[in-house]
Amino acid sequence: MQILDVPIPEDCYPQQNADYAGDGVVWGLGHKKASAAECCAACKEHQAKHRDDRPCNVWVWCGDPSGICWTMDIHNHTTGDCWLKHQEKWDNNPDRSKSNLEVNHQGKFSAEFRAVHKTAPELVPWVAGIVPVRKVQRRLLGTV
Repeated sequence: MQILDVPIPEDCYPQQNADYAGDGVVWGLGHKKASAAECCAACKEHQAKHRDDRPCNVWVWCGDPSGICWTMDIHNHTTGDCWLKHQEKWDNNPDRSKSNLEVNHQGKFSAEFRAVHKTAPELVPWVAGIVPVRKVQRRLLGTV
């Protein structure tokens, strides 16, 4: 898979070296995207189609040029994997410093962590972002 180096839209709120928590609404294994921007776009599309049923509000993409993105589960995550997730209790605040967003890992793995998890890389190999759920105002028929 060719990985595209394209800008990620600001409204995707991307964070390099991050892996956010959430329930998978589209399983990432085999759901390949060529860029983080494409992964975010897939999250937005899912959200538009599933507003009332666990819409995507978190995306996580593997863009590591090594071909593999390490994580603590038993699966083999490969470049291009795009996870679409939903965090039920997230407060929808895109300002991560003031948000209750659940983060699995971000930045560098600590030396203590890497001593226990021998295959973990120095940096979290994922790119993650959020797509706040847009509130849709519905007008009732017959009202102004």
